Amino acid sequence: IGPRLFVRGRTVRALDGQERYLLAAVDVTSGAPEAWAPLVFAPTSQHIDLVPNGTRLYIGRVLSAELLRRSHLAAVNTITGAVLPFDPGSRGVAAPIPPVTALAVNGQYLFAGTSQSQIRRVGLATGLSDGWGVVTSATGHLRGSVSTLVATPTTLYAGGYFNAASTSSQPQ
Repeated sequence: IGPRLFVRGRTVRALDGQERYLLAAVDVTSGAPEAWAPLVFAPTSQHIDLVPNGTRLYIGRVLSAELLRRSHLAAVNTITGAVLPFDPGSRGVAAPIPPVTALAVNGQYLFAGTSQSQIRRVGLATGLSDGWGVVTSATGHLRGSVSTLVATPTTLYAGGYFNAASTSSQPQ
C-alpha cells in the first residue's frame, strides 16, 4: 500500500530494534523498516494471515483481552497501526468465526477461511459477520481445510485440503 510493504512471519519478533508481534512494514523503495507496529494484540499462533484494503489491514488469527469478541479478526490502520473498531463478533449476528486460516477481500466483503473447514463473510461497510457461508469437506476425513483465498468482485477462489464445498446459511 503506497510506499509500504506489510509482511508477516512466524519468527518476526523484532525489527531494527523495535518489538513486533509477527507483523512489520518496510519501505518498498529502500527496504528500510518502518516504525509501524500494532502492538496492542498478539497472534494466537505462528500462522497468521493478513490482507490490505485501502487504509485498513485485516489480520486473521489474533486474540487479546482487548479483542476477545472479534472472532479472531482485527483491522488496523495501515498508517498508524492503531486497532480499528471492526468487530465481526458483535452479539446478535451469525455464529462467531472460528480461528482464521486465510483471508481475502473484494472491496465489499472480507472472506475468512477457518480452522473448522468453513468460509465466512464479513461486510466491510458494517463490519458484521452475516449468515453466508461455505463448508468444505474431504473424502475420508471429517473436515477439509481452507489454506488460501483470493477474491474478485464476483468470484471467490479457495484452495486447501478439500474436494467438496457446499453453501451453508448456518455455519457449523
